[in-house]
Amino acid sequence: MNTKEKILQTSLQLFNKKGLTDVTIRDIATELHMSDGNLRYHFRTKDELVEALFDQLSDEIGNELAAGVNNGLTIEFMRTLLAHLMKNFYAYRFLLQDLNAILNAYPNTNRKFNRITTERLMLVHEMINGYVQLHYLKPEPYPGHYGKLIENIVLLSHFWINGSQLFYKGPKKEIVDHYTDTIFSLMYPYFTEKALVELGYK
Repeated sequence: MNTKEKILQTSLQLFNKKGLTDVTIRDIATELHMSDGNLRYHFRTKDELVEALFDQLSDEIGNELAAGVNNGLTIEFMRTLLAHLMKNFYAYRFLLQDLNAILNAYPNTNRKFNRITTERLMLVHEMINGYVQLHYLKPEPYPGHYGKLIENIVLLSHFWINGSQLFYKGPKKEIVDHYTDTIFSLMYPYFTEKALVELGYK
């Protein structure tokens, strides 16, 4: 692991533990036993650190999404993709816990977030259409319904960590699985018989 990777790994750990606003560049340098100037050689500002961590998260999600689409859609892939997404979001949970503040404070990350979200939504819409054509999903009940469903799922997947502080009472180690199942359950009414059989529900 090179110096840049160590900085990012330590930054992620500290941001997750203490929150973005309570961690300074100096704190990260101290944790790494390096000088403030040495760290700033790699990342001049916290904005650059946040942007780099967001890029890492985006790449991990994007690679899984692209691999699934390229390998052909299966109904099991839908569940696997959501589980992968949720695990990554939890691994970078400081981004979600402080999402609005981060997007307001860090313009580069804001621009990337909006661009990538738009691109991913378009890809998910294509996937949903593919699942309908493959008879895994029923035709939408009325025009535009699946668009609203996708928006609900995206909103929940971005803000479940904050909500879990109010509602989740189970073991911490099971929190990701719990909310993966919770979000996936939104799709259940739209699964065809074929999908339900392949998913093991019938």
